[in-house]
Amino acid sequence: MTRKSDTTGPMTDAPMLHAETDARRVLLAALRAVADPTLDWPWVSTPPDHPMTLAEAMARTPRSEPLDDHETHSYSAQPHLDRIAFFVRTGWDEPINLDIASPLGGGWWPVTDGNHRLYAAIVRDDEHVEVVISGDVEWANTQLLPDNAW
Repeated sequence: MTRKSDTTGPMTDAPMLHAETDARRVLLAALRAVADPTLDWPWVSTPPDHPMTLAEAMARTPRSEPLDDHETHSYSAQPHLDRIAFFVRTGWDEPINLDIASPLGGGWWPVTDGNHRLYAAIVRDDEHVEVVISGDVEWANTQLLPDNAW
């Protein structure tokens, strides 16, 4: 059965990812093997000394507004941790956007939108996340789909 995007949202039951058109539910463990912001801090700020825990996220004052340019490029991790705490508490509807480079190489970070949401999914220990892929969709289909072994 295939259900294309409709008024209920961008999720599809199609068996393949299609570049920039479909959101697809993938195993968080598979995505973490490609991009894990708890291990490889994607922001210019100095990373915290340890990954944030669920208890720490719940104790923070959550930040509902996106970070402005000054905060995004500051050297403080605090605004990022507050934003992550917001997503831990409230969840989100938007998929995480990935640009899969081909070939995979050093210095590459695939998350183009959704780093705070990805970090929050890890803190919450979600099993799956929704992603939209651009770039090497063929590679993404072999690596990120739930029924493929990593």
